[in-house]
Formats: sequence, C-alpha cells, structure tokens
Amino acid sequence: VKFESTSPKLGVLYTASPQSQWFANISGSFEAAPFGEVAYNATNPLARAQGATTVEFGWRGRTDQWTWDAALYRSNVRRELLAMTNASGVALGTVNADRTIHQGLELSATGTLAPGWVLRGQYLYNDFRFDGDAVYGNKRLAGVPPHLLRAELQWQAAPWIKVAPSLDWQPSRTWIDHANTVAADGFALLNLTLSGTLRGGWGWFVEGRNLTDRRYAATTAVQANARGLDGAYYFPGDGRSVYVGVTWRTP
Repeated sequence: VKFESTSPKLGVLYTASPQSQWFANISGSFEAAPFGEVAYNATNPLARAQGATTVEFGWRGRTDQWTWDAALYRSNVRRELLAMTNASGVALGTVNADRTIHQGLELSATGTLAPGWVLRGQYLYNDFRFDGDAVYGNKRLAGVPPHLLRAELQWQAAPWIKVAPSLDWQPSRTWIDHANTVAADGFALLNLTLSGTLRGGWGWFVEGRNLTDRRYAATTAVQANARGLDGAYYFPGDGRSVYVGVTWRTP
C-alpha cells in the first residue's frame, strides 16, 4: 500500500500598525492511515488516507498592557480517520467517515492589571461535526469538548515568591458516541502554583492541582452508537495532587 499527496499552503499577512497584524491562510493537509490501528486482524480493511482543506483568519496585537491573538478557522475534511472502541475498551479499528467539518474559534490574551499583577486566559470553541453523513447526519463528533477555558491570575509579590491561582473549565458536556446519545459532564478544576527565584540560579515551586478534589472524566473511549446506555466509557482524571520541586540554572 502506498500513500502520497501534496499539502499546499498560501498565506497573507497584513501589518496594520506596529502593534497590530491581520492574517489569512488556506492550506491542504494529508494524513496516511495508521497501520498500527487499522491492521489489527486479517478481516479489517485498511482505511484510506485523510485529506482536508482549511481556511483561517486571525488578528494579533499588543498595547502597553495587553497582548492578544484571535483566530477563526474552518476545515473541510475528507475521509476523516475515526478510531473507536467497544464498551470494554477493546479497539474496533480505524475507519473513514465520509465528510466532516472542523471549525472553531481560538482566543488568547495576556494583560498587566497593575504592577506585579498579570492575567492570562485562553478560550477554545470547537464545532466538529459530520457533514450530511448517511448514518450520523450532521451530529457532533464524539470526544471533542465544545468549549475549553483556562485562566490564570499571577501575583509577583517579590522575586522569591510568585502566587498564581488558575482555573481549567470545561463548561459543557462532551459526547461519548458519534450518534450523540450519551455525554460526559463538564467540569471545573481549581489549581494554585507558588514559585520563586533565589540566589545562585536556584528556584523552587509548589503546584497544587484540582484542589477541590473534583471527580471528573479526563477523556472518554469514543463509541459509534451507545444507544443511550451508560457504560465503562470514562477515563478518570487525577484527584487532588501536589507537586514540589527545585530548579537550578547556570549563570
């Protein structure tokens, strides 16, 4: 079996001012079928290669206090490679969908609120779905959360102490199966990092994650159609955890 293709790309960058840029791209992509996933038995046919055409528009800029980056994209995917498992987690192999759409929004910003105070945030909106599929219609692709948000507020009290609480938030449900009959709940995780630099190139950190000990599904085993029946589809996320470490850098 032989896979080959080209992946052309054309981009335009417009510098509106020293602090602002607009950009646009159109590109093709290609992904060969993964042999390790599809050739698991003699009766399973080899999937075809996946291809896509992607259009992206974006804007990035900065001021004295803020930097930001925003991008909109849409990818028309042909023969998307979808790997699925059964309720026991056994691989069913990788198959090709007909046509799918990946589109969404990516936002990120960093700002100085006051001396020593910095706010960072990232937001992703993912709209991944079938496009007129004979079986699934226009349903969403399983395993892809529609919304993801991360925010961090950092306070630099002194060189030897930095305090940075953060939030990882998945506010909406994530479909377990492509038929969209069972979904995993969203979740929010509260974290806190303490760190600092010392003399001689030494540094330290203490990182606490999921401080509220929230029970949540970090990922799921994607199904074709769960028929509305819950099952062993969930991979649990880490509970409350603390990491401690020191660093050293040569001058």
